[in-house]
Amino acid sequence: MTLPKAYAITGASVLVLILGGVLTGLLYDPKDPNNLAMLCFRITCGATAIIYLLGMAVWAGAKGWHPIIGVLLGLFCSLIGLVILLFLPDRSAQRGALEKL
Repeated sequence: MTLPKAYAITGASVLVLILGGVLTGLLYDPKDPNNLAMLCFRITCGATAIIYLLGMAVWAGAKGWHPIIGVLLGLFCSLIGLVILLFLPDRSAQRGALEKL
């Protein structure tokens, strides 16, 4: 797990959210409440959440923390969890030194 991979996955969640929002806006018909836009909106929200949590897990793992920490921060703290994860100390160098022993 590397930090650039984590950045790419987390950024992909933002891209999915933007593209899904645009597609939902294009499909929206105010006269029909049971339209395709609602399905697109739900799929977009679910995919964004899954990709975001995956990115947080990879990011935590790349910094030397257990990936569950990243998932829990992303799940319960949302964007504040992203900031917390950003400021968590990097333990990957310490873990690499311990594995060499």
